[in-house]
Parts: sequence; C-alpha cells; structure tokens
Amino acid sequence: MSSLLLGRLGSIAREEARFIGELGSDKYRKRDGTSVVPWEFRLTVTGVLAGGEGQNGLGRYYALAREATAELQKAPKEDKSIWSRRIKELGLYVAAILVGVRDAITATEHLKNMHSSAKALGDEEFASRVAFATSLAYLRIGDTLAAREWLQSVPSSEAQAEFVRAVCSIADADWPSASSQLEQVKENVPQEVKPQILNNEALVNLYQGKVADAITELEKLSLSGAIQPTILLNLFTVYDLQQQVSATAKTDLLQGIRAQGVESLGSYEMLRIGS
Repeated sequence: MSSLLLGRLGSIAREEARFIGELGSDKYRKRDGTSVVPWEFRLTVTGVLAGGEGQNGLGRYYALAREATAELQKAPKEDKSIWSRRIKELGLYVAAILVGVRDAITATEHLKNMHSSAKALGDEEFASRVAFATSLAYLRIGDTLAAREWLQSVPSSEAQAEFVRAVCSIADADWPSASSQLEQVKENVPQEVKPQILNNEALVNLYQGKVADAITELEKLSLSGAIQPTILLNLFTVYDLQQQVSATAKTDLLQGIRAQGVESLGSYEMLRIGS
C-alpha cells in the first residue's frame, strides 16, 4: 500500500484498500477481539479510503477512534499511553479531513478544543503540534493573521513553522520577506523537503518578475529527480508565459524526465495548461 502511494498510484491504492475490506471486522480479529492488523497499516488504509470519499472518511476515523477508546479502557497500565497517543493522533486526522471537505469552522474549533485539552494535561509537545495544525488550517482558508498567531505557540526552532511563516508572506504578497524566510528555511530542512522550498522560491521569483530565474529553478528541480506534479504544473504555467517557446520547452522537459527512467508522473493535469 505504501509503495503504491509513494509511486503516486493513489487510485490503485484505493482499489486495493476496498478489496481488503473493513479491517475492523471480525475476520481480522483474534478470539479475544484483538485486531491482528498492525495499527499503522490500519491508519494507512483508512487514510487512503478517507481521502477518496470525503465526508465518509470522517465516519471511518470516528469508528477507529471509538475502537481506540475501547482499547484504552481495557488496556493494561503499561499500554494505556500507547492508546492515548493513538486517540490524539486520530484527532489530527479528523481535522485534516474537515479541512479537506472545506468545513474550516468545524476544523478550527476541533483543533482549538484539542489544544486546550493538551495544555490542560500539560502535554506541551502535543499542544505544539496541534497549534501548528491549527495554523495550517487557517492558512488554508487564507487567514494569514490567525495562522501567524497560532505559529507563536510553536517553537521557533521548528523549520516547518518557519516555512509556514514564509508561505504566509507569499499569501500576503510580501515577496522580500518570503524570499528571505525561504532562504533561511532552506538551510535547516532535510534534503527530501528542499524541493518544496525551492518550488516556492521559484514562485516568489516569478511574482517579482524574475521569469528566467523561476524557469531555471523549476527546470533544475524537475531534471534532478524532483518529479512532483505541483512543480511541473508551475513550470508548464511559466512556459506558457513565453508562448514562442512553450511547446518546444515542454517537449524537451518531458523527454529529459523520461530519460531518467520515470514512467509515471502521478498527475497529468499540467498537460492541459495552454491547450
């Protein structure tokens, strides 16, 4: 399942998940009612199905939360913290689904309640995670003021928080601040995250009128193995700003990507741009 997701084959992953069936059913349980399916796999399958079914996904996570709550109540003392943590994690998944179905009000209220509970229990680490998630929820609906406010509850050393601050600056069209923040974040993130930072740097260059710089950055990303639909969509959009070379540039880029042995782009939405 994870391999399909990593290979950007979400539709096949959903078919596989549906074929597996309900992992909470009796056929996947021992006689004492304990599930034989690893929890992380159940989360993965639930996420795959929830991502493709909108509101129905909420029901799947709530069902998983009910089961986790029941397990918490009967778990031995040494295992209670495990189930407690799992219930908290499910709360974040529920918030993500709510944001995905554009119910931002419910999502933010849900996250605020989670944050208050975590603070009341003295769980500062989880409270920080919830604050970060709340910031993302507000950013998703364009409320950069609230997003920045919630980021104040996240340790300043968190590179992710700094990246979100940069995205807030992009949303506010504050290009100098965005450029400076992205440059700083780039030095403090793992290698696998850098394409996302560089993609946003290219967008900042584009909005500042530095089209050639934006193209150079996006082409370098695409031809160095960062084959992400978002990056390609941005690059193809920029190509179309240069109509004289658009078709040739797209063809050359796709041939360069194909030469890397890439057989699937995950999404082909970018091919509709300019058509």
